Amino acid sequence: MTKKPAPLLDKNGKPVINQYGHVVSARITPEQEPVIDKMFAEGKSKRAICDELNITDRRLNTYLEEKNKPEKLAALSLTTYVATQLPVLIETVGELLTAFKELETRVCQLQTEVKMVRQAQRRNQIGREKLEREKRTTKKQLSDLRRRYWQRTGQKPL
Repeated sequence: MTKKPAPLLDKNGKPVINQYGHVVSARITPEQEPVIDKMFAEGKSKRAICDELNITDRRLNTYLEEKNKPEKLAALSLTTYVATQLPVLIETVGELLTAFKELETRVCQLQTEVKMVRQAQRRNQIGREKLEREKRTTKKQLSDLRRRYWQRTGQKPL
């Protein structure tokens, strides 16, 4: 059975009651934070940590959420691991730069290919339009020739 966490006490030594009539539990102190981290590293469960430190699971969850915020993780990594991770970071940045250069050259090649394809499509479209115009003029000329033949001879053309 789990024991109840110690309540937060006011000046008179009485437990603090919130607006809903519930007893307010004590916050996690800065001294308890490294202990919590150590217990998690040892593999203890949240329930065991709460029982041992006499805190509520909500307080523990709030602490874990705040601890795992990206800003806190970034600040922690900058302060503790910069010296060991710097060569790896430099190498990674170099690889990224070469990848970006390759990507840029590939994009330029693709843009050139797209331009050439569009030019070819435009030439084909112009060629088709020209063929359609020639076809229309040829049909019109044929129609005119048939009409003239019919007018002169009085016979229908074949």
